[in-house]
Amino acid sequence: MNETTTSNAQPTAENPARVTWHVDDVDWTPLTGLFIQKAGYKTVVPPEFSNGAYSIELTTVGAGGSSPTHKEPWAHVFYVLSGQGEVTVEDEVKQVRAGSVSPISAGQAHSFRNTGPQPLEMLVIYHPPRKRKA
Repeated sequence: MNETTTSNAQPTAENPARVTWHVDDVDWTPLTGLFIQKAGYKTVVPPEFSNGAYSIELTTVGAGGSSPTHKEPWAHVFYVLSGQGEVTVEDEVKQVRAGSVSPISAGQAHSFRNTGPQPLEMLVIYHPPRKRKA
């Protein structure tokens, strides 16, 4: 495969920078159970691509869908692509729509909710905690 060749496959640890793929070629993973309602995600840029520096997921939340308030050990950012909703970070509640950016620090309590009739679609960019040097 030369540098200009594209593929429908996602990058791998062995070949992280030599492929191009389309988001439609990535399967949806449903988010169900206690954590989130009416939602799913696709990992569109896996952590192997960036040597663990970040990963990106496309997340969709159906009308009326939401997540409970929760905390995660890594920083992440919600970037809203379409739809409308509400993001709560600690005690601050903000309305969001296409173009809204919601950064969330590691350990911050947060939740989101679709407040509109259409799916709320977001890119979620994760940044794992840095490992401390000994």
